[in-house]
Amino acid sequence: MECQYASAHREETVSAALKRKYREEHEKSSGYEEFFSTLQSCPEKDAMTVFSLMRQGADPGALLKRMRDCDLLLQLSVVPETRRRYQFPYLASMPIRLQTPDNPYLNSLLYETTFRGIAHQDDRRNGRGNFQPPQPEGRWLVQHQNIYLQPYHAAEVIDHLVDHVQPSKWTAVASDDHLMRTLLKAYILHEYPTFPVFHKDIFFQAMIDGDRRYCSPMLVNALLAEACHSFIGIPNRDQFWVPQSLRYRFLAEAKRLWEQESNKVDLVTVQAATLLNLIYSHNGMDKVGMPYLTQALKIAQQIDLFGDNANEKNGRMVHARVFTAWALFNWQCIQSYYYYRAPLIPDPPATPLPCPDEHPFWYGDFKLRYPLSSELVPAQYGHYFKAVSGLRSIVHDMAAASYNQDGTQTDRLPMAA
Repeated sequence: MECQYASAHREETVSAALKRKYREEHEKSSGYEEFFSTLQSCPEKDAMTVFSLMRQGADPGALLKRMRDCDLLLQLSVVPETRRRYQFPYLASMPIRLQTPDNPYLNSLLYETTFRGIAHQDDRRNGRGNFQPPQPEGRWLVQHQNIYLQPYHAAEVIDHLVDHVQPSKWTAVASDDHLMRTLLKAYILHEYPTFPVFHKDIFFQAMIDGDRRYCSPMLVNALLAEACHSFIGIPNRDQFWVPQSLRYRFLAEAKRLWEQESNKVDLVTVQAATLLNLIYSHNGMDKVGMPYLTQALKIAQQIDLFGDNANEKNGRMVHARVFTAWALFNWQCIQSYYYYRAPLIPDPPATPLPCPDEHPFWYGDFKLRYPLSSELVPAQYGHYFKAVSGLRSIVHDMAAASYNQDGTQTDRLPMAA
């Protein structure tokens, strides 16, 4: 049968009506394709809800629009989970005694997404409201509000140095550089901010240049072993004892190299020993890892790592030494305080950390990109590391005043009444 399309208005020609009808049918077909594609990939619970609405006679186009409006597409996309749907430990809401009119936190974007977000998202999915979080004030916050609206683990690390490293030149365990670069980015995202052992920019540049003053196969293998623990894409990554696992193989290679190189007296051996101690501590094997920390501190004293670096003329080496000294100091503070021991390092490093505002590139910042956003958010790592180092200096003084080396409590602190 020949298609007959009526004109929508008097001036519309037959050809124009044909084109209009084709466009409308194409858009309708595309909408159905998008709808069914979304339905196939969404979670079972959401799919059943949509299916029930369809049986009740809901229009597919309206359902698709509703899914968009309710942020359902964010769940269904291939990007990581972007909603805050995790109950706060012990309490599902802010304590009543803190919900006072003069508490500025109650009006913040972070409060909305942490405590109120779950209830409001449920309301939106059930059609009981159209919650819009408060708009943040300030130009920086408006540009970077993703860090408050989405969980940290959904972000992707953007670091151009990591994109150029070839870890396969430093390890015989694996040859897939793309996979190992992914592991390194996971390490930077999750582990490096809290417990670094080296300056990442100096280390990664040394990997690219083949500079063994700041990098070694032993350190790279230990790093990749810890990175396997940071990457959520590895199944059963907590099972470090499985010989077939990538983490076990990287760690075994690092230990093999340690047997050959542990007597070296240089900066990179201090870093490798510290990282090995950190790996064992994270696995609940602190007694097995303690000799590595002892050796790291022994070598650090031999190279005067905690001194003022007055005799070191190389600027990059001074930079690497000062950062490593503070990283090792911070780590042993945690080890000492939480294991009820006096600090293994008597005093903080002689060279103070620079101001992050005056020296923004000294700490080696990195950027984050959140799903469905092209905006790059600086991690502000310099400010974080400076603040944490100050806090751990206080922890260091508390441990020194509270404990002896054998773990017994001192009598230097007054007892509470």
